[in-house]
Amino acid sequence: MARRQVGDEVQTYCDKIALLPTTRDEGVLYFFREDLSKLVHAAALQPPVAHLALKKTLEEHPQKKLLEPWMAPIQIACGDFSTLMPAWENLSPRVLQGRD
Repeated sequence: MARRQVGDEVQTYCDKIALLPTTRDEGVLYFFREDLSKLVHAAALQPPVAHLALKKTLEEHPQKKLLEPWMAPIQIACGDFSTLMPAWENLSPRVLQGRD
């Protein structure tokens, strides 16, 4: 797949990601069950393109704080491990102890 095709496909998924904070549970589940694997595949073909598009989506989102919890696992799944430590540090102690 050409770089431009990957970029277009990744942007389609980024547009869906931007809607996650306000999407109903069924839509969120659909994204994680169906679309995430396709996004991960596209990201594997052109990692820099995918990482840049995901980062741009987060930075330009009008409600960045609402999108951040959704974005970290998506970025990690796409191979951007720079978000792993901040995501880990933001977990509550109750979650880390298995209480939530």
